Amino acid sequence: LPARPRPLRRRTGQPYRESDLALDRAALLASYRHGGYPAVEVEASVESAEPAGVRVRFEVRPGPQVEIEDVVVAGLEDTRESVVRRSLGLATGQPLSPRALLETQRRLAGLGLFGRVAVRELDPDAGRRRSVLVEVEEARRTVLAYGLGYSELEGARGSVEWTRRNLFGLDRTLTVFGRYGTRGNRAFVSYREPWLLGRSQELFLTGFREEENRESFSFIRFGGVVQTARSLAQRTSLILRWSHQNTELFRVEVPLDEIERQYQSSITFGPSVTLIFDSRDDPLEPRRGRFVSADLQLSLPGLGGTRFVRSYVQSAAFRSLGPRALLALGARLGLSATYGGEATQGLPLPDRFFAGGDYSVRGFKTDYVGPLVVGSSGELVPTGGNALLIGNAELRVNLARGLTVATFLDTGNVYPLVGDLTLSDLRYSAGLGLRYRSPVGPLRLDWGYKLDRRPGESPSRVHVTIGHAF
Repeated sequence: LPARPRPLRRRTGQPYRESDLALDRAALLASYRHGGYPAVEVEASVESAEPAGVRVRFEVRPGPQVEIEDVVVAGLEDTRESVVRRSLGLATGQPLSPRALLETQRRLAGLGLFGRVAVRELDPDAGRRRSVLVEVEEARRTVLAYGLGYSELEGARGSVEWTRRNLFGLDRTLTVFGRYGTRGNRAFVSYREPWLLGRSQELFLTGFREEENRESFSFIRFGGVVQTARSLAQRTSLILRWSHQNTELFRVEVPLDEIERQYQSSITFGPSVTLIFDSRDDPLEPRRGRFVSADLQLSLPGLGGTRFVRSYVQSAAFRSLGPRALLALGARLGLSATYGGEATQGLPLPDRFFAGGDYSVRGFKTDYVGPLVVGSSGELVPTGGNALLIGNAELRVNLARGLTVATFLDTGNVYPLVGDLTLSDLRYSAGLGLRYRSPVGPLRLDWGYKLDRRPGESPSRVHVTIGHAF
């Protein structure tokens, strides 16, 4: 055979069905045609062998094999021909396969450079060596978007975004965005290189700056990211990045614990690496498969960065328990520490781990699982920590018309330092939930009850959000 077909349905000793015979004949035809035999003929016959059985016979007449003589590219204006040719699934001398023609058309359409793509034989009546025509029509290269709006925190504001696709005809993209308002502004520049060092590997360069004057404080944040990603296997990918972010808080007129942690002063500078394995059948509504992500970040003293190392691993597994029931399990582990002269200190507040809320341990307020201190207002406020441990189990039962009910058990905690991590300190919650499948993802309503309620805590909490908890 020129290509391996799927296993035939007919087996010795199995019941005979005409539908299976037709499917097996179609599989043989497809295998030969995709192997470059467009004139293949397959005849299936059935002969009586015994009173209780039949003999099935397939007769294959492949005909001549057709090969690709040349690939002609037409319709290019700004795009360089090398960009098209490196995305082709066709090569001179290989069998002319309808599957390869469709795959080439899919790849070129996926580039986003062309408004129309057609891949076909240049002369279907030619002999055993035929040419293929790749015909494209280029899409617009420049996109300009703008808007006006009003925010209670930022006041009146306007934004403009300029994107230049297919820069220099090499499938590169440059985007410039700016948003300006009465109380602050934000700008970033992003550059994408799809072919790094002659390999099919994307490189992203991003620089950003934002500043805002709020009623009780002001902040400036700036930095940049260099990132590249590469597929290691069909379901495994590696992401490498080098990032710098500097947040400066000033004109503070309220206690620090009343300011959200993402606006507080911090500096990070250094590399990070992320390894991802994803075998889920659907990222939004998985029915089976696993997802594992491991991230390691190092912050160096260069450019004033805080010295710390931070690791975070998360995993989720999904298993169908029948046509309507699904068991989902999740786990997360975070470990971090400072080093050098700060070896026994907690990380800067924006870089610490936090837990509690609709995406971790339900039944608790957001971030209120873990260390708490009395704030300036007399109320307890979370401080986060250097270590995190979370576990989740959820049983989802599909009802009808996109509705799903769920019951869940969550556990976890946050610890000031890695050495403080202990299983005896885990918090627990259980509850019920309702989900509705919408075009933007599952709309989720959860009610979580604290199984180890402590003095001063509410017994339960309701969460309304979009997306599953894990």
